Amino acid sequence: MKGGKDRAAAFDAACKSGSLEQLAGFIPEVAVRLACSTSDAAEFLAALDIEHGVPDRTTIRSHSILSIAEPTLVEAGLPDLDPKYAWDSVVNLVAVSSRNGDARDSLDRLRISSPDGIRDRQLISINVRRRTIAREDVFRALEPERPGRGPAWRHVSNLSTRPPTPIFHGRTQELSSLVSLVSKEADEKPGIAVLGMSGIGKSELVAQYAARECEDFDVAWWVSGESWPSTVAGLTQLAAELGISGESPGASLQNLAGFLKQNRALVVIDGADASPDLIRFIPRGGHSRFLISSTDQAWSSHMPAVQLRPLSIEFSVELLEKFLPAARRRDLEAINKALSGHPLALRQAASFIAVSGMPAQQYAEMLRDRTREILTRGTPPEHIGMAAAWDITVGALKSQLPEALFFLQIMSSLSDHEFPKDLFQARVVDPSKSNRQDNNHRYPIDRESLAIGAAESCRTLVSDAGPFLDKLADPMELHDLIYALRRYSLLEVEDHGVRCHSLIQALARQSCEPGAEVLACAAASHLLYKVINFPPSDSDSWPHYAFMLPHFEAIIERLSSFEMFNFYRALFSSSISSYLGVIGLRSESLRYAELANILAEGLDFSRLEPVLYVKSVLVDALTRSDNYDAALEHATAALDVAGARSAEPLALAIVHSKKAGVLHLKGDLGLAMAELDLCDELIASDSGAENQGSVIAIRSNKANLAREMGDPRRAIGELLQCIEMSSDLGSKDALATLYCGLALSYLEAGDLQSSLESSLAALEIDGEISHDPGAARDWNNAGLAWLALGMYGDAAMAFQKSVEIYGRFNGMNSLNSLISEMNFGRALMAQGEYEDARRTLEKVLHAQESILGLTHRDVASTLVNLSSAYNFIGLHGNAVKAAKRAVSIDIYVYGENHPELIADYNNLAMALAALGQIKAASKWLGVALSIARGAYGTCDARTAKCLQNIGAMEALLGKVSSAISTLEESVSAFRDSVGLEHPEALDTLRMLNGLKES
Repeated sequence: MKGGKDRAAAFDAACKSGSLEQLAGFIPEVAVRLACSTSDAAEFLAALDIEHGVPDRTTIRSHSILSIAEPTLVEAGLPDLDPKYAWDSVVNLVAVSSRNGDARDSLDRLRISSPDGIRDRQLISINVRRRTIAREDVFRALEPERPGRGPAWRHVSNLSTRPPTPIFHGRTQELSSLVSLVSKEADEKPGIAVLGMSGIGKSELVAQYAARECEDFDVAWWVSGESWPSTVAGLTQLAAELGISGESPGASLQNLAGFLKQNRALVVIDGADASPDLIRFIPRGGHSRFLISSTDQAWSSHMPAVQLRPLSIEFSVELLEKFLPAARRRDLEAINKALSGHPLALRQAASFIAVSGMPAQQYAEMLRDRTREILTRGTPPEHIGMAAAWDITVGALKSQLPEALFFLQIMSSLSDHEFPKDLFQARVVDPSKSNRQDNNHRYPIDRESLAIGAAESCRTLVSDAGPFLDKLADPMELHDLIYALRRYSLLEVEDHGVRCHSLIQALARQSCEPGAEVLACAAASHLLYKVINFPPSDSDSWPHYAFMLPHFEAIIERLSSFEMFNFYRALFSSSISSYLGVIGLRSESLRYAELANILAEGLDFSRLEPVLYVKSVLVDALTRSDNYDAALEHATAALDVAGARSAEPLALAIVHSKKAGVLHLKGDLGLAMAELDLCDELIASDSGAENQGSVIAIRSNKANLAREMGDPRRAIGELLQCIEMSSDLGSKDALATLYCGLALSYLEAGDLQSSLESSLAALEIDGEISHDPGAARDWNNAGLAWLALGMYGDAAMAFQKSVEIYGRFNGMNSLNSLISEMNFGRALMAQGEYEDARRTLEKVLHAQESILGLTHRDVASTLVNLSSAYNFIGLHGNAVKAAKRAVSIDIYVYGENHPELIADYNNLAMALAALGQIKAASKWLGVALSIARGAYGTCDARTAKCLQNIGAMEALLGKVSSAISTLEESVSAFRDSVGLEHPEALDTLRMLNGLKES
C-alpha cells in the first residue's frame, strides 16, 4: 500500500466498490505489510468494506480491525495511526451519530478501550439503529494529523456523559469558591477536592463547574472513580482518545500523566476514594487541573478542598418550591426539617411527591419512621439514590470495621449537634461512693438514689456496651473509628467534638439489627450519665449543660420507645429541669419536671428518696413559674407520702425546704420559717460530717428569711457562722453565695460599707469573673451597695459588668441579665440621667414582657422603677399608670395582702402625690402600712418607711402636728430595726427636725 496520492486514490476506489475482487490486488501487499497470512489480510480488507444502512456493520468491522490486526497494525506503514486510536475513533463516531442515546451508554458499558474482552456477538446484541455513516466520515476519523490542521486531541471532551442538571440552587457561593480555588492554585498544586456526605451535591457542583469553565481547557474529561479499575478504564479511554495509549494500562497512564503535565486539561474524577494509586497518578505539577468529588475526607490532607454542607433552610425550601410550586410553605418546611437541607434527599422527596401525589405533610411524617424506605423513591437519573448509597456504605463498614458502624449508631441516638470527644474519656463517678460534702445541699442523696436506680435497671445493657465504651476511652481507638467514618463523610469534626447529620442518624437507627438500637441507646445514656455528675445548680456546670442540652433532649425522646430506660429518662429530665430553672427558662424547666414526675410515678422504687427528689424538682419548677398553689400542693403531697413510709431525714429536709420557699413567696413568712426549723431539726438528727453542706444550706436560707422578716442583724450573725463552717468544704461557689446573702443583709441593716465589702469578697472568690456566671450575681450586689452608698458611677459600672457576664453565658435577654439591666436604669436615675434611665427601663420592660408575659413579678418590679423615671421627667400620668399596673400584677401573682405590695403602694402614692392627689396618695400609703405591720410588726424598717411617707403627706396637707407624731413613730421603728445611722432613718430625722423648727 503506497503512500502516494494515486495509490491512495486507487485503494479508496476499491473500498467504495464494495467488492472484494476490487480489493484482491491489495491483499498480498497488505499481508506483507501486516506480516500476516493472505486470508487474514483479506479479512482485514473486508472489514474496511463499509456499506450504507447496515445495522452495526461499522461497529463489527471496526472491532475486526483490532481483534485481527492489532499485533501488526503499527508496523503496517499507516502514518501516525495508533491501533487503539483507530478503534476508538471509529466506534465513537458510530456512537455520537446514533439516533438512540442509550446506544452510547451501551457502548460505554462494553469498555471499548479494552476490546480484548469483547466478541462480535456482544456488539451485535446491542441491537440499535444507526444513522447512515458515510465512508468519508470513517476515513476522516482515521485521518492522521496534517500540517495546519492542529492537534488531533484539541477540544476532546466527554462531558456530555454527565451533563449538569437544569435546576441548580443554593450553591452559588460554593461554585464561586471552586472557580476561585481552581484559578488561584499554582501549577504545582493541580488537584482540588470537593468533599461531603453522599448526596450533598458534590458531583453536581463539579458538573456545573465543568460545563461553565470547560472552554478554558483543551481537554475536559469525566471519569467514574467508584473504584481504581473504573478510574483506570476512564483514564486509559482518555489516553486512547488522545492517541497516546501504551502497550498496557500502566503504560497508558504513564503516557497520559506526561501529557497532562504539558497540556491544559480538566480531569474530573467523580466519587473517588483517596487511594494510594490515584494519589500517585495525579501529577505534582503541570498545567492541567484535577477535580475530585468524594466522601473521603482523607483527600483534604493531599490537596485544597471545598467542603459542602447541607443547604440553609431558606435555600432548601426554595429548592422544594421549584419542584412543588403548589405546596404550602409550612409543609415544605416540615419536609426540610426532617431532611435537614440534604439536596439529594430533597430532590427525591420533591420528585416522589410530584409524581405520586402524596401530600407533603404525610411525606414529612413518614420520614420520621420510614426514612430508608421512602428514600428508595424518586431517585434522579444521575444518582443511585440516598437509600442505595447508604446500603453500599453500610456494607463497606460491616466488612471493613463493624465497630465504626456501632459507633455511628450510638451517635445516632443523640442530637445532630456537636458531641464532645472528651466525654468518651471522662470517668463516671459512682454516686453511692462520691464525696457528698461539696455542694450536696444542691445535689442531694435522693437524686443519687435515682441515678443508682437508673444504672441498676439497665445494668445488663450497660455491661454489654461497656467493653466498647472502654475501648473508646483510648484516644487512638476513638480516632480510628472517627477516621473510618470520615472516609465516608458520615461524621463532621468540629473544634471539640464530632457531629452527625440528622438524615444519616435516621438511616443508621432504622438499619440497626435487632437489639443493636437498644444497645446503642444504653451506650449513649451511659455517656450522658457522665454529664449529670455535674450539679446543675452550680454555675460552673452551666456551660456543660448548655453544650449538652440538645443531646439530653434527643436521648429523652429516643428512650421513650423503650420502657426499660424510664429510670434514665426520669433522671435526665430532672437534671435538665433543674438546669433550665436556674438559668431562667421557666416554662421549659416545668415541662421536664412534669415529665420526670409522670415517669417516677410509674416506676417501682425500692426506696422513697427518688420519688421525693423528683417531687422536689417539680415543686421548684412550679415555684419558678409563679404557680405557688400547685407547688405547695405537690410539696404537701410529697410529705404526706413520706409520712406513710420511712424516708431518710435528709430527703425529708429537702422537701420541707422546698415547701418553705413556696410559703416565703406566698408571704407566709412565719410558716416558711417553721418549715426551715423542721429542716434544721431533721438534718441535726442525721448527724455526720457528710451533712455539713446541707446544714449550711438550710441555715443560710433561714438567715435570708430572717432578713426578709425585718431582722437583718440576726441574718448577719447566722450567715457569718455559715461562712466559718464553709471554710472546710472548699466550695467556692457556695461561699460566694453566702457572701452575697451577707451583702444584702448588711444593706438592709444600713451598714453600707460592710455590704460593699461583702460583695467585693464574693467577687474575689469568683476569681476570673469573665468566666464565672456567679460573678454576674456578685457584681449586681456590689452595684446595689454602691447605689445605697451614693457612689452612683461605681454602681452603674457594676451593673453593666453584671449584664455583660450574664449575656455571655445565658444571652443578653436572659432573666437575670434583664434584672441587672433594670438596676442599671436605677443607677442612671440616681445620676440624674432620667431620659437614659427611661429608655433603658422601657427596653427591659419590653424584653421581659416578650419572655415572661404581661403578668410576671419581674415585669412589676421594672414598672415600679419606670414609674419613678416618668416622675422625674414630668410624665406624672405615665408614672401613675405604670404604678397601678405594677400593683395589679403583684396582686394577681401574690394575693391582696402580700408584703411585695408594700413597695408597690408606696410607689403609687409618690406618683399620685406628684399629680397633686395627696389624699389619694395617703390612702394607698395607709394600705401599705397595714400590710407592713401585719407582715413585719411595728419595729421594722419597712414599717418605718411607710410611716415616713405618710408623715410627708400629712405635712403637705398642713397637718403638722399629726406629721410630727407619725415621723416620731417612724424614727422609733428605724431605731429598733436598723439603727439611726441608716440613711432612711437620717432622712426621717431631718424631715422631723425641719417640721419642729418650723
